[in-house]
Amino acid sequence: MRYDNITRAVFLKRPNRFIAEVDIDGHTETVHVKNTGRCKELLVPGCEVWLTEPGTPDRKTKYDLVAVRKKSGVLFNIDSQAPNKVVKEWLSGQNYTKICPEYRYGDSRIDFYMERGDEKYLMEVKGCTLEIDGITEVRANVETHPEFGEALEDARISGVEVLFLTCHVEPDRIEITV
Repeated sequence: MRYDNITRAVFLKRPNRFIAEVDIDGHTETVHVKNTGRCKELLVPGCEVWLTEPGTPDRKTKYDLVAVRKKSGVLFNIDSQAPNKVVKEWLSGQNYTKICPEYRYGDSRIDFYMERGDEKYLMEVKGCTLEIDGITEVRANVETHPEFGEALEDARISGVEVLFLTCHVEPDRIEITV
């Protein structure tokens, strides 16, 4: 998945969960944050961030904040819409004969419905922003959020296949690296 119109900025502050203030070449700009989560460990004053300019008319902000670099040097995509877009791109190369995003299943909406021959699949996508490998990542989540570990183990025992797909992140793109 690629972003057009990427601009580097410096994060200043986040007045609320929808906006942030950044410095672009000495000019303070209010931008939309595409992730309403806390992101306190990522959005630290002075950190390097990347913005995209969607060019949508009548917007309140000119830019969307989509990526941030931690002090460790690791770059994170924090666009909450990116995981499903990246997975859709990845699925298109996995020999499915049918891929339906936002699939209605009863009263629910599932991220993806896929078919390959007579086989039918449902897929729910969860993105996370940790800087450790896939297996350690699960252990870290289990230690800090025991409910996550319990739900994951219950799903696995029930026959749900769990995939951990790692991504490569650049300021202007994110892609699955399996």
